[in-house]
Formats: sequence, structure tokens, C-alpha cells
Amino acid sequence: MSLSFDIWPCFGHRATGTVLRETSDVTLDPALVAAAARRDSHHAHPDHIATLVQQTDTASHLIDGSFSGTTTILDAFHGAWLGVGVSDALDGELVCVDGVIWRVPDTGIPEVADPLATIPFAVAAARAPAELVTYETVPSGMNMSDLGELVGSETHQMIVLRIEGTFRDVVLRSEHRQTPPYRDLDAVLSTDEVRWHFAEWSGVMVGHQFPTAQDGVLIPGIHLHGISSDHLSGGHVREMTVIDAELSWAPADVEVTLSDDGEAVASLDNHQPDQKGMNG
Repeated sequence: MSLSFDIWPCFGHRATGTVLRETSDVTLDPALVAAAARRDSHHAHPDHIATLVQQTDTASHLIDGSFSGTTTILDAFHGAWLGVGVSDALDGELVCVDGVIWRVPDTGIPEVADPLATIPFAVAAARAPAELVTYETVPSGMNMSDLGELVGSETHQMIVLRIEGTFRDVVLRSEHRQTPPYRDLDAVLSTDEVRWHFAEWSGVMVGHQFPTAQDGVLIPGIHLHGISSDHLSGGHVREMTVIDAELSWAPADVEVTLSDDGEAVASLDNHQPDQKGMNG
């Protein structure tokens, strides 16, 4: 409802430049205006192709305490193969693996998410075409920071990734359900974060790596959520070290839905100045 950028079909070619327009009588988000201005300085890439990622709302809104659900899990993860998110009122971390969406509440026990439940934030990726996917065996001893270096490059600014295997020193987290008026995310995590520590853990971690200079639009650096092989544990991944794991990743273009009606989006692609991500 506030603004719109150029849109292109999933796996299609860029055909237009940036279009920024006000679509209703509301205040434009300064962060997204800045992102649009930055994109105007770059030309379209006619041969550009990437897997499509649909993001619900901006990272800055979530960080500032916008925890009320604005769309359903069904809509946010429609057609998604992997992804991450949070439940309404921060009542659980969401992880989408192979098209199945799990919610990990403060008990730490994953449950299949209610598709009609509302959520404030999600990052959901379509299944990437085979020719876009890179497969790698991850060296033993790699942690999250190392993983960011492994997949980082000048070409693939934004990527989606999946890492499956056995890990040590794993720390997962969720949060206690919040009630309005909501505090900001840092304040919530300082008092209501729940962590689980595992000396050894087997399962799947999925998520993304985004660059830092997105003015609060995207969550920067490596961001992973996981679910164990036995579906008995999961959550936001704070720490991990690889024992034996396989990594698959693909370049991504991101469409950010700003309104609760899903009509207005901001689109960001990989062809931006190189920005090193950092472990968040």
C-alpha cells in the first residue's frame, strides 16, 4: 500500500528499470526509498536469472517490534521449498524444509504449523532450478561465520541455502509469546529468549545470506533456522560447528511485501555493489 518497485516473473529476465510510486496516502518507508535510489544507479541485466524469494515485511519493522500477524502462513509460504519466519506475537520460530512449515514454540518441540495462522515476517524461497544450485561438502570444523565466507562472492550477493548433516556445539533458540504493547526485538531477546544447547545434533538448517547495506530491508548475513532429523528439536540457529554436512545454495532475487494485502512489493536482485555479510 505504500510503494512499489519493479517486478519480474520467477526465473524470468529483467525487462524494466526501477519504478517507485506512492499507491495510497501513507508515508513512504525511508529505508526502501534509499534502496530504490541505490538500484536506480544500476542497469538491468538481461541475462540475470535467480530463484525467487518472497519476504513478508521488512527486517526493521520486525526489529522495532511489529509482531502482529499481517498474513497467513499459507499465503507467506505459498509455493515455498525452504524458508524462515516468526509466528504472531513471536509465539515460535518458523522453518520451512522441503515445503513443510514447522513452528518451534518456547518448548523447543517442533509442530507442523497451522496454515491459517497469521505471521508478521517470513522469508520464503521457491525451489531453485537444478542449473542454479551449487552443491558442496562442508569441511569439518566450519562454523556460521566460515559458512558465510564459503558461499560469499561478488556475483551472488543474495543466496538461499540448505545445509544437512551432523553438527556439534549447536545452540538453537525461540522466544516466549509476547503481549501488546510490544517491546523491540532486542528487549524481548534480553528477557524472553529460550535457548537449547546440543553437544551433537543432526538435521537440516535452511535460510539465507543477505548483504549488510539494505537499509533495514533485509536481515544481513547468514540467517538459519533448523529442525532435527527426528523432528524433536529446532529453532533459530545461534551457533553451530560442522562435523559432517552437505551444503546446497542458489542465487536469489527478493520481493518484499510491504502491505498486508500483498499488493505492494519492493524487489531487490543480486546485481548490486559487493557487500560482505556478517553473522547475525
